[in-house]
Amino acid sequence: MALTLSGTCGNWPSPCKAKLRIRYLFNQPKKAREMGITVKNFVRENFLLTRQLREHLTLMFALQYGSADRIELG
Repeated sequence: MALTLSGTCGNWPSPCKAKLRIRYLFNQPKKAREMGITVKNFVRENFLLTRQLREHLTLMFALQYGSADRIELG
């Protein structure tokens, strides 16, 4: 799985195509920066343990204390 030049996830079919896309990004630093921001946000929202922990804790609190619009701790 790799990030495509359009900013979405997809498969790169060959090392040669990957090489060409990497070369393109070296020559287009603005596009590379945009893709980096997109990847960082994608990882933050989909793979970080802290996000998953927050969702699980929120679910546990909602089940224990009933569904409320806001959970206040402390």
